[in-house]
Amino acid sequence: MRRFTPLYLAALLLPGLALAGDWPAYPFVHANASASVYVVPDTVAITFDIVAVQADPQLAMQQVDTSIATIRALVDGLGDKDATTEIQELRKTEKPAKAAVKPDEPTAPAEPLHEVKAAIIVTVRDMAVWRTLVTGLIGMRELESPFSVFSNTQQAQIETDLMAQALRKARLKADSMASGLGRKIDGVGAVSAGNLSNLTSAIGIGPQDQQQTAKPGRMSGPMRAHLDAPALRFSQAVDVVFRLK
Repeated sequence: MRRFTPLYLAALLLPGLALAGDWPAYPFVHANASASVYVVPDTVAITFDIVAVQADPQLAMQQVDTSIATIRALVDGLGDKDATTEIQELRKTEKPAKAAVKPDEPTAPAEPLHEVKAAIIVTVRDMAVWRTLVTGLIGMRELESPFSVFSNTQQAQIETDLMAQALRKARLKADSMASGLGRKIDGVGAVSAGNLSNLTSAIGIGPQDQQQTAKPGRMSGPMRAHLDAPALRFSQAVDVVFRLK
Protein backbone atom coordinates (compact mmCIF):
# COMPACT_ATOMS: atom_id res chain seq x y z
CA MET A 1 0.00 0.00 0.00
CA ARG A 2 1.41 3.38 -1.01
CA ARG A 3 1.94 5.76 1.91
CA PHE A 4 1.55 9.51 1.45
CA THR A 5 3.05 12.21 3.63
CA PRO A 6 0.66 14.70 5.24
CA LEU A 7 1.93 17.39 2.86
CA TYR A 8 0.96 15.43 -0.25
CA LEU A 9 -2.43 14.44 1.23
CA ALA A 10 -3.28 18.05 1.97
CA ALA A 11 -2.15 19.20 -1.44
CA LEU A 12 -3.94 16.44 -3.39
CA LEU A 13 -7.20 15.94 -1.50
CA LEU A 14 -8.08 19.58 -0.80
CA PRO A 15 -7.57 21.35 -4.14
CA GLY A 16 -10.37 23.80 -3.61
CA LEU A 17 -9.64 24.71 -0.02
CA ALA A 18 -7.09 27.32 1.01
CA LEU A 19 -4.37 25.73 3.09
CA ALA A 20 -3.41 26.96 6.51
CA GLY A 21 -0.82 29.67 6.94
CA ASP A 22 1.06 30.48 3.75
CA TRP A 23 0.55 27.22 1.89
CA PRO A 24 -0.63 27.52 -1.73
CA ALA A 25 -4.39 26.97 -2.21
CA TYR A 26 -3.83 24.66 -5.22
CA PRO A 27 -2.43 21.10 -5.42
CA PHE A 28 1.35 21.34 -5.53
CA VAL A 29 4.69 19.69 -5.01
CA HIS A 30 7.67 21.48 -3.57
CA ALA A 31 11.21 20.90 -4.84
CA ASN A 32 14.55 22.44 -4.02
CA ALA A 33 17.91 21.96 -5.71
CA SER A 34 21.34 23.50 -5.91
CA ALA A 35 24.26 23.65 -8.32
CA SER A 36 27.89 24.51 -7.66
CA VAL A 37 31.19 24.75 -9.49
CA TYR A 38 34.84 25.48 -8.72
CA VAL A 39 36.65 27.95 -10.99
CA VAL A 40 40.16 29.37 -11.15
CA PRO A 41 40.45 33.09 -10.30
CA ASP A 42 41.73 35.40 -13.03
CA THR A 43 41.95 38.61 -10.98
CA VAL A 44 43.20 39.41 -7.50
CA ALA A 45 43.37 42.63 -5.49
CA ILE A 46 45.60 42.75 -2.42
CA THR A 47 45.38 45.58 0.09
CA PHE A 48 47.88 46.32 2.86
CA ASP A 49 49.26 49.16 4.96
CA ILE A 50 52.75 50.64 4.76
CA VAL A 51 53.67 51.84 8.25
CA ALA A 52 56.62 53.95 9.43
CA VAL A 53 57.09 55.28 12.97
CA GLN A 54 59.84 57.82 13.67
CA ALA A 55 60.54 60.71 16.00
CA ASP A 56 61.06 62.82 12.89
CA PRO A 57 57.81 62.99 10.86
CA GLN A 58 59.70 63.83 7.69
CA LEU A 59 61.83 60.72 8.06
CA ALA A 60 58.70 58.59 8.55
CA MET A 61 57.17 60.10 5.40
CA GLN A 62 60.39 59.47 3.49
CA GLN A 63 60.34 55.79 4.51
CA VAL A 64 56.76 55.38 3.31
CA ASP A 65 57.55 57.11 0.00
CA THR A 66 60.52 54.79 -0.51
CA SER A 67 58.36 51.73 0.14
CA ILE A 68 55.70 52.95 -2.30
CA ALA A 69 58.35 53.45 -4.98
CA THR A 70 59.70 49.94 -4.33
CA ILE A 71 56.21 48.44 -4.70
CA ARG A 72 55.51 50.37 -7.90
CA ALA A 73 58.78 49.12 -9.37
CA LEU A 74 57.91 45.56 -8.35
CA VAL A 75 54.47 45.77 -9.99
CA ASP A 76 55.81 47.43 -13.13
CA GLY A 77 58.35 44.63 -13.50
CA LEU A 78 55.79 41.82 -13.34
CA GLY A 79 54.95 41.93 -17.03
CA ASP A 80 51.22 42.35 -16.39
CA LYS A 81 50.32 45.45 -18.42
CA ASP A 82 46.93 45.72 -16.68
CA ALA A 83 48.30 45.57 -13.13
CA THR A 84 47.69 48.70 -11.05
CA THR A 85 48.97 50.22 -7.81
CA GLU A 86 46.78 52.71 -5.94
CA ILE A 87 47.26 54.73 -2.76
CA GLN A 88 43.87 54.56 -1.07
CA GLU A 89 44.67 56.64 2.01
CA LEU A 90 47.58 58.42 3.69
CA ARG A 91 47.36 59.12 7.42
CA LYS A 92 49.74 60.93 9.76
CA THR A 93 49.28 60.57 13.52
CA GLU A 94 51.25 61.42 16.62
CA LYS A 95 51.89 58.58 19.06
CA PRO A 96 52.73 59.10 22.74
CA ALA A 97 56.30 58.38 23.70
CA LYS A 98 57.03 55.14 25.53
CA ALA A 99 57.21 55.39 29.31
CA ALA A 100 60.53 54.91 31.10
CA VAL A 101 61.46 51.35 32.05
CA LYS A 102 61.58 52.38 35.74
CA PRO A 103 58.89 54.93 36.62
CA ASP A 104 60.91 56.31 39.56
CA GLU A 105 64.00 56.83 37.40
CA PRO A 106 64.40 60.50 36.42
CA THR A 107 64.52 60.94 32.66
CA ALA A 108 64.12 63.81 30.28
CA PRO A 109 60.68 64.09 28.70
CA ALA A 110 60.65 61.89 25.62
CA GLU A 111 59.61 63.37 22.33
CA PRO A 112 56.42 61.95 20.78
CA LEU A 113 56.68 59.55 17.87
CA HIS A 114 55.09 60.16 14.50
CA GLU A 115 53.36 57.42 12.51
CA VAL A 116 52.75 57.62 8.78
CA LYS A 117 50.46 54.96 7.32
CA ALA A 118 49.58 54.49 3.64
CA ALA A 119 46.82 52.11 2.52
CA ILE A 120 47.82 50.46 -0.75
CA ILE A 121 45.84 48.28 -3.16
CA VAL A 122 47.56 46.32 -5.92
CA THR A 123 45.41 44.64 -8.56
CA VAL A 124 46.79 41.86 -10.75
CA ARG A 125 44.97 40.54 -13.80
CA ASP A 126 47.49 37.90 -14.85
CA MET A 127 47.55 35.16 -12.22
CA ALA A 128 50.83 33.84 -13.63
CA VAL A 129 52.67 36.71 -11.89
CA TRP A 130 50.84 36.49 -8.56
CA ARG A 131 53.45 34.43 -6.70
CA THR A 132 56.23 36.72 -7.96
CA LEU A 133 54.39 39.72 -6.52
CA VAL A 134 53.76 38.12 -3.13
CA THR A 135 57.34 36.84 -2.91
CA GLY A 136 58.58 40.39 -3.43
CA LEU A 137 56.22 41.75 -0.77
CA ILE A 138 57.16 39.13 1.83
CA GLY A 139 60.55 40.73 2.40
CA MET A 140 59.10 44.17 3.19
CA ARG A 141 58.77 44.31 6.97
CA GLU A 142 56.96 47.65 6.93
CA LEU A 143 53.86 46.06 5.38
CA GLU A 144 50.93 45.22 7.66
CA SER A 145 47.41 43.72 7.45
CA PRO A 146 47.46 42.14 3.98
CA PHE A 147 44.04 41.16 2.64
CA SER A 148 43.46 39.56 -0.77
CA VAL A 149 40.26 39.24 -2.80
CA PHE A 150 40.33 36.66 -5.59
CA SER A 151 37.66 36.81 -8.28
CA ASN A 152 36.73 35.71 -11.78
CA THR A 153 35.64 38.20 -14.43
CA GLN A 154 33.05 35.69 -15.71
CA GLN A 155 31.21 35.60 -12.37
CA ALA A 156 27.93 36.97 -13.77
CA GLN A 157 27.79 34.28 -16.46
CA ILE A 158 28.77 31.59 -13.95
CA GLU A 159 25.91 32.63 -11.66
CA THR A 160 23.45 32.60 -14.57
CA ASP A 161 24.53 29.10 -15.60
CA LEU A 162 24.27 27.80 -12.02
CA MET A 163 20.76 29.19 -11.68
CA ALA A 164 19.68 27.41 -14.88
CA GLN A 165 21.25 24.14 -13.68
CA ALA A 166 19.57 24.35 -10.28
CA LEU A 167 16.16 25.05 -11.86
CA ARG A 168 16.54 22.05 -14.19
CA LYS A 169 17.39 19.84 -11.22
CA ALA A 170 14.35 21.11 -9.32
CA ARG A 171 12.08 20.39 -12.29
CA LEU A 172 13.42 16.85 -12.66
CA LYS A 173 12.86 16.26 -8.96
CA ALA A 174 9.32 17.63 -9.18
CA ASP A 175 8.52 15.51 -12.26
CA SER A 176 9.69 12.42 -10.39
CA MET A 177 7.55 13.21 -7.34
CA ALA A 178 4.48 13.99 -9.45
CA SER A 179 4.92 10.81 -11.51
CA GLY A 180 5.10 8.76 -8.33
CA LEU A 181 1.73 10.20 -7.33
CA GLY A 182 0.18 9.56 -10.75
CA ARG A 183 0.08 13.28 -11.52
CA LYS A 184 1.83 15.70 -13.88
CA ILE A 185 3.33 19.15 -13.43
CA ASP A 186 1.07 21.94 -14.67
CA GLY A 187 3.40 24.91 -14.11
CA VAL A 188 5.32 26.93 -11.57
CA GLY A 189 3.49 28.51 -8.68
CA ALA A 190 6.45 30.19 -7.02
CA VAL A 191 10.22 30.22 -7.26
CA SER A 192 13.00 31.76 -5.22
CA ALA A 193 16.77 31.80 -5.16
CA GLY A 194 17.06 30.13 -1.78
CA ASN A 195 14.12 29.84 0.61
CA LEU A 196 10.60 30.66 -0.48
CA SER A 197 9.66 33.19 2.19
CA ASN A 198 7.21 31.90 4.84
CA LEU A 199 6.26 28.68 3.05
CA THR A 200 9.51 26.79 3.39
CA SER A 201 10.13 27.66 7.02
CA ALA A 202 6.48 27.25 7.99
CA ILE A 203 6.20 23.64 6.85
CA GLY A 204 9.80 22.63 7.45
CA ILE A 205 10.72 21.46 3.94
CA GLY A 206 13.57 23.83 3.15
CA PRO A 207 16.74 22.63 1.45
CA GLN A 208 19.73 21.96 3.66
CA ASP A 209 21.99 24.22 1.58
CA GLN A 210 20.36 27.64 1.44
CA GLN A 211 23.50 29.54 0.60
CA GLN A 212 23.18 31.58 -2.56
CA THR A 213 26.03 32.27 -4.92
CA ALA A 214 29.18 32.31 -2.83
CA LYS A 215 31.30 35.41 -2.74
CA PRO A 216 34.72 35.23 -4.37
CA GLY A 217 37.58 34.01 -2.15
CA ARG A 218 38.96 36.19 0.61
CA MET A 219 42.34 35.68 2.26
CA SER A 220 43.99 37.36 5.23
CA GLY A 221 46.84 36.56 7.59
CA PRO A 222 50.61 36.80 7.07
CA MET A 223 51.81 37.73 3.59
CA ARG A 224 53.27 34.24 3.07
CA ALA A 225 49.76 32.76 3.39
CA HIS A 226 48.75 34.62 0.21
CA LEU A 227 51.19 32.80 -2.07
CA ASP A 228 48.74 30.18 -3.37
CA ALA A 229 45.57 31.36 -5.10
CA PRO A 230 42.51 29.37 -3.96
CA ALA A 231 39.90 27.84 -6.26
CA LEU A 232 36.64 29.79 -6.09
CA ARG A 233 33.44 27.92 -5.25
CA PHE A 234 30.22 29.37 -6.61
CA SER A 235 26.89 27.84 -5.64
CA GLN A 236 23.22 28.60 -6.19
CA ALA A 237 20.17 27.12 -4.47
CA VAL A 238 16.58 27.38 -5.69
CA ASP A 239 13.25 26.68 -4.02
CA VAL A 240 10.27 25.99 -6.31
CA VAL A 241 6.56 25.24 -5.89
CA PHE A 242 5.13 23.41 -8.92
CA ARG A 243 1.39 23.26 -9.58
CA LEU A 244 -0.10 19.83 -10.24
CA LYS A 245 -2.59 19.09 -13.01
